[in-house]
Amino acid sequence: MKIKFEALYVANFIVLGLLPSTQPSLFRANSTSLGTDIRVSSDLTPHLINRQIFKTSSSQPKSSLYDSNKALVHFLSGQAKPPAPPDTGTPTGNPKPGTTRPEANCQTMEPPLTALVANNGSDYTLSEYPTFWFYIPYAPEDISSIEFLLLDSKERKTIYKTGVKLTEKPGIIQVTIPNQPQYALQAQANYRWRLNLDCKPDTTDEPDLVVDGWIQRQLSNSQLENQLEAVQSQEYIVYREQEIWHDAIANLAELYFANPEDDSLQEAWTNLLESVGLAGVAQQPFVPSELVLPED
Repeated sequence: MKIKFEALYVANFIVLGLLPSTQPSLFRANSTSLGTDIRVSSDLTPHLINRQIFKTSSSQPKSSLYDSNKALVHFLSGQAKPPAPPDTGTPTGNPKPGTTRPEANCQTMEPPLTALVANNGSDYTLSEYPTFWFYIPYAPEDISSIEFLLLDSKERKTIYKTGVKLTEKPGIIQVTIPNQPQYALQAQANYRWRLNLDCKPDTTDEPDLVVDGWIQRQLSNSQLENQLEAVQSQEYIVYREQEIWHDAIANLAELYFANPEDDSLQEAWTNLLESVGLAGVAQQPFVPSELVLPED
C-alpha cells in the first residue's frame, strides 16, 4: 500500500475514516503544526488509532517523529495483510442442501437430505476406513442416482467414489470406505466428502442436491484406548467426551441400526443428534442400501 505524506514528520496520529476507494491514499496534515489529524483512503476497514500511541511534544526530536510515522505505516500494513488462521480442526461443510436449482426435479422434503455429521470443527475419526451416514428423504423409485465421493483436501484427487442405491424406502443409510490400502485415510489430514443426488427425470449434468463436509483422521493413544476398552460396546460415550464427533455419531448409529428396538439406544441417539442440531432426523428409520459402480 503506497502512502503519501504531505507532512514529513507527523505526531499524534488518528485515523478518522475512509475516502472513496477510487481516490488516492493520502495523509492530510499541516506541516507546521503537531497533533494534526490524518484521514486515510484505502481498501482497509476503518480503524481508530489512539492518539496517545503517537503523542509527542514540540520538543521531541525528529527521529522520534520518524519512528511514529514508521509505527503508523506498520499498523496499516499489518491490517492490509492479516495473518493466516491456524490450520486446525475440520472446515465447515454443508450437511443439508443449499438453494435448489430451478431445473432440479427433487421435491422439497422435510426433513431434507441430511448428512449425519457434527459440522463443528471436530468431525474426527480414528478409523482409516470410516463409515458415513445420510438421511435420504426420497423413495427409491423417485431417485435417478446417488453418488458418494471422498476427495483430498484440495479436491483435486478422488480417493474413493461409489454409487448408492436404496433398496426399500426413505431412511438413514450408511456408506463405508472399503478396507483397501488405496482408500485409507492418512493421519492428521483433512478429506472432503460429497454426496450427490439426482431425482427422476434426470435432465441435467449437475446433481439436483448436494451435501458435503470434511473428515480428519486422528491417531489414538494408550489412554484413549483404555477408556474405550472400559466402556466396551458404548464407545460413543468416550468419543463424544473427547470430541471425536464423527466416530461418536457413527458408533452409535451402528449400534442403533443393529438394535432398533433398544429404548436406551433410541434415547441416546435422539440426545446425540439434538446436541449437533440434527433433531429433525432422529426419529427416521435406518434402511438398507447397496453400493453400486457409479456411471462415469
